[in-house]
Formats: sequence, structure tokens, C-alpha cells
Amino acid sequence: MMWIGLALAIPAVIVLGILLLRGDESPRSVTAAEISMAMLVLGLIMFLSGELSRPPIKEYEYNVRVHYLDGYSATVRFKSAGEPYIHSYKGSYSFNCVPCHIPGVLRFEVISKKEIKEDK
Repeated sequence: MMWIGLALAIPAVIVLGILLLRGDESPRSVTAAEISMAMLVLGLIMFLSGELSRPPIKEYEYNVRVHYLDGYSATVRFKSAGEPYIHSYKGSYSFNCVPCHIPGVLRFEVISKKEIKEDK
């Protein structure tokens, strides 16, 4: 919905700018300016309603044990909105999550996953 609002508001601003630069006060220009103003207001209302109606993204704090190819294992703690995963490509493995990328990880186990509460 926000993108539709932007798609309405941006051309309306361009048309208003062109009409103001021309300075023509003919009835056609005044009508075009009024229509552009209505489109601008409608686009801004749609943009704001789309922005305010979006649900917040939940962020989690993960405590993960990663196991490397050589048998070594370590514990990693990070905050992320997405789920961690193993990426493999042509025999190379890596642990991926939003804030980090750890090469050489063969598997992992999630020890704890806590939702982070937002203070308002």
C-alpha cells in the first residue's frame, strides 16, 4: 500500500512543480493543479496508512553451538530477525545468519532462542 501511495505522490509533485514553474493561470492549468494536489494528498495518506499498519519485526537472541569440519565446536550468541542456516556450495560449508557469516561450519544446534521485547 505504501508503494501505491508513493506511485501516486511522486508524479503529482512533478506535475505541480512543472505547473508552478510555468506560471500559467489558465483554467486547464488550475484544474490540473487541483487534480495533482488531490493525488498528492491521497498518495501521502495511502503511504502513511501502509507504513503505520505494518507489523513490527520480531527480533530474537540466539545462543547457538556450531560444529566445524575439523571436530571443533564453539558457542555463538547473536541477535537476529531471521533464522540461522547452513549454506553449502561446491564442498564448502558456512553458517549464515543476519549479523554473521562463519565459514567451515558443518552443522549447528540452537541452544536457546529468546524473543527480545521492545521498550516503548
